[in-house]
Amino acid sequence: MSLRKLFLIAISFSLLAYYCFKPYNPDSVTSTGDNSENGSDARESNDSVVAKNGANSRRMANRNSPEDAVIEQQHSQQRIDGLTTDEMTVLVSQSATDGHVVDHARFLWRATELLRTNPGACAALATIYENGDSPSGRRTLIADLLAHAGSPAAQSTLVNLLKNKVTTSDPSQVDLWQRLSFVEEPTAETVQAASERFKGVSGDERLAMTHTLGSLAGHLRDSGDTEAADSLHRFLEQGYGSAAGENERVAALAGLGNSRDEKDVPVFVQALSSDSTSVRGAAIRALGRQPSSLVARTAMVTVLSKPELEPEVAATAVRSLGKRPLSNPEFDALAGVASAPQLENPVAEALSSTLTKQMAMQNSPSWRGAVEALGSRATGPVAVQAQGLLFLDDLQKSADLGQ
Repeated sequence: MSLRKLFLIAISFSLLAYYCFKPYNPDSVTSTGDNSENGSDARESNDSVVAKNGANSRRMANRNSPEDAVIEQQHSQQRIDGLTTDEMTVLVSQSATDGHVVDHARFLWRATELLRTNPGACAALATIYENGDSPSGRRTLIADLLAHAGSPAAQSTLVNLLKNKVTTSDPSQVDLWQRLSFVEEPTAETVQAASERFKGVSGDERLAMTHTLGSLAGHLRDSGDTEAADSLHRFLEQGYGSAAGENERVAALAGLGNSRDEKDVPVFVQALSSDSTSVRGAAIRALGRQPSSLVARTAMVTVLSKPELEPEVAATAVRSLGKRPLSNPEFDALAGVASAPQLENPVAEALSSTLTKQMAMQNSPSWRGAVEALGSRATGPVAVQAQGLLFLDDLQKSADLGQ
C-alpha cells in the first residue's frame, strides 16, 4: 500500500473520529456572535459551553416533581464537585492578570454552578471585583462567571458591579458591560440596566452596547419573552435607521442579527446591495442568524453565485449558510464557489470547514460534488482534507455494498 493511501486513511479516520465524537452542532457556531460580531474575547468558546450547560441546569431546576428535584440536586452537586465558596474566591484572587486560573475550563464549569445555586458565593466574588487592586482580567473573569451562572442573584450582583465606580474607572469598561451578552435568561433588572447604558453612551461604547442589546433581545426571544425582546428590538431599529457611517451600520446590523427577529430579514437582504464590504459581510452574518428562513438562505445562495465576490464576504456566506444542514441546491452553490476562477485561501478554508461539518449529508451527490470541486482547486491542507473526505465517502459506500 502506497504512503499516499496510508496518509489518506489516517486523515479519513481522523475525520471519522471528529464526526463521531464531536458531531455537528450548529448552535456552537457563534452562539452569541464571534469576536467580530459582539466584541467578546477569546474566552467565549469555553464560556459558551459553560453557558449552555448552565441553561440545562436551569431547565432542570424548573421541574416540579420531588423526583426531578432530587435528580437536579444530584446533577448540581456532581457539577460543583466539592468546590466551596472559599476555594473559589482564593482561586479567583490568585488568578493571572488575564483572568485565567489553573485548569480554567473545569473551574468555570464548577464555579458557575456554585454561583447559580449559592447567592452568598456571588457576594464573595463582588468583594474581589470591588478591590481597587484587581486587574481588568480578573474583573472580566468575575463578570463572565456571574453572567454564565445566570441566576437572578448572579445577574443582580453583576448589574450592581457594572454600575459601580470601579467599573467606570476600569480601562476594560466596555468589555465588562458586554458580558451581559452571555446572560441567557435576562431578568427585568438586567434588561433595564442594558437599556439605560445603551441610551447613556455614545461612540464606540454605543456600538458595543448595540451588540449586547441585540444578544439580550435574542435570548429573551428564545425564552419566550417576546414583549421584552420587542422592547429592545425597537432601540435596535431606531439605531439602524439613524446609522450615519459604515461602523454604525455594521454594529446596527450585528445587533439586529443577534436579536434573531425574522421580520428583519428584508433589511439584511437590502443591505447586501451596499457598496461597503463590511456592511455586506455584516448583513450576511445577520442572515446566518435566521437559518430557518427560506428568504435568508436564498439570499445567501444568491450572494455566492455573484461573480467577483470579495473573499471575506464569500467566506462569511459559506460559514453562515453552513450553520444548518444544507440542501442539494445549497451544496451546488458551494461547488460553484469552489470552482471559481480564483479560490482564495479564506474561502477554501470556510468551504472545507462547512463541508466537513456537513458529513451527515455525504450520501447526497451534491455534497460529494462540492467536495470534489474543492479538492480539485484547493492546495495544501485544504486539498488533503478534501481528499480525505472523498476517501472516507468511498469507504462508507464500499461498506454499504458489502452489507
